[in-house]
Amino acid sequence: MNPSRVTVQEWSDDNMGGYSWSWEIWVSRRKDGTFSVGARQFVYEPPAQKVETRCRLKTGAQVLIAIERVIDETGYSFPKENLKTIKEVVNKLKSLDPKCAEEFRVAALA
Repeated sequence: MNPSRVTVQEWSDDNMGGYSWSWEIWVSRRKDGTFSVGARQFVYEPPAQKVETRCRLKTGAQVLIAIERVIDETGYSFPKENLKTIKEVVNKLKSLDPKCAEEFRVAALA
């Protein structure tokens, strides 16, 4: 059985003030067959930053753009030039939807 949601990127960070946090970027398959991309911040000192979920995405190219924008809103950037990162995301997306994963790969390498 395919999962309905996969984590495609995760990282942790902190600042000189002693605050620390981590981010999870996820892609989910909706009941109507479209995809959503969202982010969740885990903080050890509230409040957590909110990032708008992107919904009704129909192609891997749209998923790529949504991941880039969601990560940008967290204050970081998606390392699209890093082929290892692209391969890792593609492999995670394959368990969700192989067609979406291939479309993502083609768009990321274009």
